Parts: sequence; structure tokens; C-alpha cells
Amino acid sequence: MSPSEAAEEIVSFSKTSEDKTAVVFGREDRGLTNEELGLCNLHVHIPSSDEYPSLNLSQAIQIIAYEIRLKALSHEGKLKKTRVGCPFS
Repeated sequence: MSPSEAAEEIVSFSKTSEDKTAVVFGREDRGLTNEELGLCNLHVHIPSSDEYPSLNLSQAIQIIAYEIRLKALSHEGKLKKTRVGCPFS
């Protein structure tokens, strides 16, 4: 499942359930064990480059947190799409 798809599931679940939600990240050197993965309801894969196929833990957390925040704002109707007239660089 992609980060965006997982964020949609997480936000939808949190709006419809009284249960708490946790996002679990594995260790940088070896991820989660099979036993730990078995306890999770969703498994997320963050696509990366073939030239540099891994992310460090802080990068992975940032990507997932960003996607969850975008989905939460979207569900609340607070996400505004803006167009910029000129490039940023």
C-alpha cells in the first residue's frame, strides 16, 4: 500500500472508530520482524530510487506524517489548492 493510500485508511478509520490508531516504524537497519508485521493491520511501502533504495527512519516518518496530514485536511475541507504564477526557483 502506498503512503497516500495508507493515510486515507488511517484518517477514515480514525473518523469512524473509537479505537486508537498507531503508526509503527521499523528499525533503520532491519525494519520490523515478521512477528511485529503480523500484528499490523496495514503495511506501507514508500517507493524510492533504484540508485538509492533506502530511506532513513526520520525521512520515512516525515513522508507518512505529511500524507496523513494532507488527508486529514482534505477530509475537513481545509485543504486549499493554490496555483503559483511563477516558479519558486
